[in-house]
Amino acid sequence: IIDFHGEVTSEKIIFADYFDGKALAIIGTHTHVQTKDLRILNKGTLFISDIGMTGSFDSIIGVEKEAAFKRLRYLLPAPFDAGKEKIGMNSLYFEFDSLSKKILYAEIINKGGAI
Repeated sequence: IIDFHGEVTSEKIIFADYFDGKALAIIGTHTHVQTKDLRILNKGTLFISDIGMTGSFDSIIGVEKEAAFKRLRYLLPAPFDAGKEKIGMNSLYFEFDSLSKKILYAEIINKGGAI
């Protein structure tokens, strides 16, 4: 199982295509925004570009809106205080056969937050 921590979805897709069949699952992280591209690739690897986040969905990628705005607008340091409203979790559940290493089932599970 590979956690691909990266910004660009196209890089994650290229990586997944190259390692298809060599890894059980490639799960992208980092952007905090869940993608809708969960799939099993041609050679059997489970892939999603970004699993999302656990945190405040009334925020800017989990950070209080005002702090994120100040950093962007004024290019000034501001603490990345975690948002406190509409807490939720993006997650991925999957099952596989431990002998054949085949994915049997995969499902996105989201709780709370923006749901």
